[in-house]
Amino acid sequence: MGYLETRQNPLTSLPMEEVEQAFEKLVQYFGNRWLNSEAGTHTLQQLWRRRDAIATNELFTFGSSVLAAEQASAEWLKAKIKLVLKGDENNQRGAIFEILAVGYTASRQKVTPARANQPGFDIDIATKEGALYRVSLKRYSQSVHEKLFRKKSGAAEAKFLAGMSKTRFNAQMYVEANEYPAESDWQRLYTKISQLTSEFCGHRVIDHSDGKWLIAMLPLLPDQHELLSSTHVSYSFVCTSCHHKNEQSNFLSKLDSAISNLERHVAPNSDQLPVILMQLPITASAHTLKLWSDEYLRTNPSSTVEAIFFLQSYTSSSEDMSSSHISHFVSAAVSESFQTRAARRLEFEVPVGIITRQPPEWRLHSDAGRRSLPEQYVYQRGKHYIAATTENSGKLRCDIKRKAPGIESIAVFNLNGENVVFAGRWGEDLCLIG
Repeated sequence: MGYLETRQNPLTSLPMEEVEQAFEKLVQYFGNRWLNSEAGTHTLQQLWRRRDAIATNELFTFGSSVLAAEQASAEWLKAKIKLVLKGDENNQRGAIFEILAVGYTASRQKVTPARANQPGFDIDIATKEGALYRVSLKRYSQSVHEKLFRKKSGAAEAKFLAGMSKTRFNAQMYVEANEYPAESDWQRLYTKISQLTSEFCGHRVIDHSDGKWLIAMLPLLPDQHELLSSTHVSYSFVCTSCHHKNEQSNFLSKLDSAISNLERHVAPNSDQLPVILMQLPITASAHTLKLWSDEYLRTNPSSTVEAIFFLQSYTSSSEDMSSSHISHFVSAAVSESFQTRAARRLEFEVPVGIITRQPPEWRLHSDAGRRSLPEQYVYQRGKHYIAATTENSGKLRCDIKRKAPGIESIAVFNLNGENVVFAGRWGEDLCLIG
C-alpha cells in the first residue's frame, strides 16, 4: 500500500514514485514503529498521524530534504537524525532546519556538509559559476519575552472563556497592551476580563480605564448563511503587545555570536563568501530583523560576513480561508562588498509551495476595526460552533473551516436529539518547516 493512499494528496502534479520515495526515506531513517506510535509526542510523529494536505506537504518536503542530505553526506545526515530523535527541542528544531536547508539548496548547487562537530559553520555551497559560500545555519526561535506573552495571553483567554461560559453569550474580545506588560499588568487584565464578562449583556464595550490595556468586547455574529449553535459558547480572542524593549538587543547578541563563530572559520584572503542563513518563525518580523541586520553590517565594516539570509516559511491562505499553500519568504541583508564579490547568488528551490517576496503579515479584521499589527506579538484563538442546517433533500450540512489563523469553525449536528461535534485537524502550531 502506498503512503498516500490514506492521506489527502495535494501532490498530484508530481511523479508518484518521487513522492513515495520521500516518504520511504522517512521510514528508513525513523522507522515505521516509531513514526506510527500512538503515544508519540514528537512533532514528526504527530505530523505522521495527521492525514491533512498540509501535513502531507510538510512530510514530503522533509523527506525530500532527507534524500538530498543523504546524497550530500550520509554520515552528516545520520548525526543530524540522532539530534532530531534524541536532542532537546531546540536541538531537534535546529537539526531539522539544517536538513531542510540542504534540501533547499542542493538541487542547483553543490552542497558539502561540514564534518561532525565542526564549530562555526555547517555547510559549504559551490555554485556552478564558481562562487564559494561558507554557510552558518541558525534557527531564530521565539524569544523568552514572546513565549511569556503567549503563556499569559493563554491564561487571559481562559479567563474570558470561563466568564462567557457562565453568561452563555457568544462574544469576541480584542486586547492590546500599549507597552510590554509586567506581571502586575497581567493580573489587572485578568481581573478586568472577569468583570467585563460577568457584566456583558451582548452590547459592544470598549474599556481603556487602566491606561495600560485597550479592551474591546463585542457580540460574536455568525457569517452569512451560518447559524451559531445555541448549545455551545462560540468565541474569538485576540491579544497583542508591542515588542519587549530587549527584543532587538537579544537578536543582535545572537547574531554577533553567530558572526564571530563563523569569522573564525573562514580562510583569510580566500574566495569564500561567509554568510548566515537564518530560519524565522512565523511570529517574527522579517522586515524588522532585516533592518537590524542591515544596520549591523553597516556599522561593522570590518566583519568578514557578507550577507545574512532570512528564510520564513508559513501557511498562506486565500482571503476566504478556503484554500491554503506553503509560502517561503526569503530576504537578505548584505554588505557593500557582497554586490561585487558574489559572482553568483545563492539559489533556493523548495519541493512544495512557492518562494515569495511577501512576508507573513498580521492584520486585525473585526467589528473593532481593520488594521495591520506590525512589530507586535499576537495571540489569536477562537472556536465558532456552527449548527448544521437541513437542505431541501433532507440532508444535514455544515462546513468545517478555518476562519482565520488560530480560529476555527466546529460543526454541530443534532442526531436523534443528541449533539455531535466535528472539528478539523489544522495543526497550525505543529510544523517542521516553519
